[in-house]
Amino acid sequence: MKPTPDNPALADRLRSENGAPERAPAPWAGLWADLPAQGQPPLFQRWSDDQTFLTYQRDATGSEVVLRDRPLDQFAGAPLAPLAFVSQGVEGCELGNRKLDVLKRFNAEKAEPARTAVTC
Repeated sequence: MKPTPDNPALADRLRSENGAPERAPAPWAGLWADLPAQGQPPLFQRWSDDQTFLTYQRDATGSEVVLRDRPLDQFAGAPLAPLAFVSQGVEGCELGNRKLDVLKRFNAEKAEPARTAVTC
């Protein structure tokens, strides 16, 4: 979708709402240096105040916006939790399996909706 005056590009909207960003080299700019250039060059922008960091990163395939806490005693920002492993699915039903194969594996004729309780 092309930007319009009523629906500006994400980077333009962030600049209009947060002012001029700090510019820095995109952390991954050299990651795929062996591949041909694909459209827009990587872009990294950052805004900060005494409570938060806001970053915007963009390359030819997508963009990312991250808002992080910046506690007074941690100038570089709050540490992130360790990464966690996420499996490809439950035993007997993995990401990429065909529905008919899964139903056959579980001796089922049709898929039943999950029964979950919503709590607040």
